[in-house]
Formats: sequence, C-alpha cells, structure tokens
Amino acid sequence: MLWKLACSDLRKDRKVSFCVAVSIFAVVCPLMLLYSLRVGILQGIEDNLVNDPQNLEIRMIGNSSLNDDFFAWLGSDRRVSFSAPLTRSLSAVADLRGKKRILTGAEMLPTGNGDPLLRDIPVPVSQHEAVLSAKAASYIGAAAGDTVEIVITRTVNDRREAERIPVKVTGIVPESLSDGKSVFLTPDFITAAERYRDGDTLFISGMSLVSASSDTAYAGEIRAQGAGSGNAAVLSDKTASALGLRPGDAFHVIAGRVNDGTLEKCPVETVLGSVDPESSGRAVLPEGVMKAAEAFSAGGACPFKGNADAIPGASSVRRPFARARIYAGALDDVESLAADISEKWNIETRTQADAISRARFVRSALDYVFWLVALVSAFGMAFFLFGTFTADIERKTQTIAMLRLMGLTRKRVSLFLMAEAFILSSAAYAMACAVYFAGSMTFNAHFGAGLDDNVVSTLSISHIISGYAAVLAISLMASLWGAWQASRIEPGEALRSVRY
Repeated sequence: MLWKLACSDLRKDRKVSFCVAVSIFAVVCPLMLLYSLRVGILQGIEDNLVNDPQNLEIRMIGNSSLNDDFFAWLGSDRRVSFSAPLTRSLSAVADLRGKKRILTGAEMLPTGNGDPLLRDIPVPVSQHEAVLSAKAASYIGAAAGDTVEIVITRTVNDRREAERIPVKVTGIVPESLSDGKSVFLTPDFITAAERYRDGDTLFISGMSLVSASSDTAYAGEIRAQGAGSGNAAVLSDKTASALGLRPGDAFHVIAGRVNDGTLEKCPVETVLGSVDPESSGRAVLPEGVMKAAEAFSAGGACPFKGNADAIPGASSVRRPFARARIYAGALDDVESLAADISEKWNIETRTQADAISRARFVRSALDYVFWLVALVSAFGMAFFLFGTFTADIERKTQTIAMLRLMGLTRKRVSLFLMAEAFILSSAAYAMACAVYFAGSMTFNAHFGAGLDDNVVSTLSISHIISGYAAVLAISLMASLWGAWQASRIEPGEALRSVRY
C-alpha cells in the first residue's frame, strides 16, 4: 500500500520528483566517472609493477653468511612470496652447450615452487632438469624438451677441469620476465656446483664420482670407471698409497649427494683387490658398491648403519649460503621487508623503490582529488535533499493528513516518505550507472588503445554497490529529517491548511 501511495504521490508532483532525481544524478554520475578513471589508471600502474617481478625482488648486495635461522625467518614471514638460497656470485655461473653454440658465463639461478619468474612453466624437480631464459635459449638454439649440457669448470693446481651435466629443458622464461642469459636449476644443483669449484666432488645424480676412506685417511675426487667382477675394488697406486691400503685391506667408498643445501655422505664398505699403476685417480668398483653409491646419490637410503662421523671424510657437511633470491608478495611489502632484512640481519639490500614510490604518489594524488570532490559533492547533495524534503512537507500536508486520518501511525508515515526517497534515489542511480557505462566505454576506446589491457576507466561490482549504498544512506537520512518534520503535523491542523 505504501509503495502505491508513494508512486502515486511522485507522479502527482512530477516537477519536484524530477528535480530531486536530476540533482542526485548530477552529483553521482560525474563521481562515478571520476572514480572509474582513478581505479582504471591506478590498476594499470599497479598491474604493470606487480607483473614485473623485478619490482617485487629484494636483491642482496655482496655476499653474506646466511644460516638456517635466516631462511626459517623468511619462510615464516607472510610478506615473502618466494625465496631460495643462492651461492656466491662467482660460483653461480656456468657454460651452456646447445645445438648452435656455447654460451659462456650464463647465470645459474635457484628456483622452486612459487617462483614469480616461472609462473606457469614447470619447475625443475630433479638435478637433470632446467629452465632457460629466452635470451639464453635463443643464443644456444634450445627449445622446451631439448637436452643441453651445463659445463662447470674449475682450476686445480693450474690445471683446468670441467664437468658436463646433461639437463632437459622443461620451459623457457619470456624476455618480459627475465631479460638476462640465465638458467634456472634446483638449489641443490647450484650448491653442488659451488662445492665442486671449492674442491669437492660434483655429487650429482648419475655421475659416478666418489671418495674413499680408510681408518685413518681420506681421498677425494675418484671417478668410478665401471663395475668390476667379483667383490673387490681396483684403485690407482696413488690413491691406495694415500689411503695406506694394501690388497686385501677393507676401506669405505663414500657416495654423496646434496640435499637441501647439505652435502650428505654415505660410506659403503668394500675390499681392495689390486692396485693399478696406470689408473690415475680412477677406480673400478664392485657392482654392488656401484649400485649402492648411485642409488644413494639418486635419493635412496644409505645402507650404512654405523657411526659415519667416525670415518674420515664421511661426515655430512652444511655450509652457510652467501645470498638468497627474495620476492615480496605485494608492492606495499617490499620496503618494509627490505628494511627488516637490513636491520635484523645486517644485510645491504636494493629494491625498485623509485618505481614503487612513483606509483604511491600517483595513488595518493588521485585519492586526494577524488575524495575532496566527493566530499564537497556529497555535502552539497545532502544539504539539497534535506532542504527539498523539508520544503516538500509543506506541500504534502493534505496527503499526510489523509494518511493520518486513515489510521497510519507516525512511523508508517515516515516509511511512506522513505519509500519516496528510495524510489527517487534508485531511479537516479540507475540513470547514473547507464551514463557511466557509456562514458567508460568511450574513455576506454579513446584513451586505452595504447595500453596492454585497453582499460583506463573501470569499476567493480563492489564499487557500484558501495556507491548505491552511500546514495541511499544520504537520501534516507534526508527523508527521515522530513519524516520528523511531518510527525509534528496534527491531522486537524493539516486539514485546516488545505485550500479548496
């Protein structure tokens, strides 16, 4: 009943109803267009910043000594979206051999789940998988699914040595995300490469590289030549002498692997069968020893049940990392995260602070302009509506009197006036939305041609609903003011004021 009466009364006072609706429309529509530009422009700026992972990266300057506590802190901090341990700068380079040519000095980067540079590219899960940057792949002529060689070199006693490890390319990182010549590998691969350059054996699955130990001595860097017949091993004269072994003596072959940054070792007992004076640095191991060493290197269990620490050279070793790859989850977290790393861990960092600061300045400037205009417009609309509904009460005295004589309480009369305000506000807001959609499409067509997503003006459903709620709140408060004025009118007084 109240809705029918409200619609009927609005049709009777078309001029006043039209003026109220137009006033609401005139305030709301420009604000919607202005705010849509603010949202569209800022969204474009922030999307470009977020989509470029370099803006979320926190780079470490120089080399440090990062222990487990540091990486545990990174893992527990909600601001960190991705982190991975990184070796010294000079150790994190290698040569790539592909179909076309050899790329020297490619940067090796550790990767893992959540790496912002890889995104939808399969992450390497084994030490024989890799992801290449677009520049590196193009230079050596490699594509996803190809096998390339990673060549790691070192110099020992003025002698240049190299290890060649075949890896399968699981994906290519586009140049927009990584503009360098890089290869993304498991952290353990890069750790093993650093240890190799420091003089250790390159413990990588599939490479039959081992060490040997007697009760009192240790010899490293022994390449297993193959599985020999019988249960005895053949060592070079040099290795046997270094270990103090004679044929028939028992000793341990030590297999190794890098697991989560730790060089884990597994002793496998065998017996020296004979000495070969020609096999410098090489060994022929029994088949069972070879299989046990390779299984452990590939991730299997160690068959040794005793105390490995009592065997020279068999203790597992964990060294601190020199650096780390760190990415924040949001632009607002970059500055605070970098500051905490510098203060808590005394590490100098570098970020894209200038680009982030410019985005923040634009956001604050647009917010200031919009909210200043919005507040002035909202106050103007509120004062107009309060005045209009108050003045309208004088013209509605007959209608209000009739409603009161029909038995409607003051509360019901207030609801009648609120219903009118709701209808007018909803109609005006619907017209504002229609004009906004037309204006937004015009803005995007005219100004968005040079942008990636062709959007400079946009509002979400939540923005539109919030705006509607704000308009209703102002209109209903104004109608409540008018309702309070109407509640003071007595039916008899109202009828005496009616002119026939």
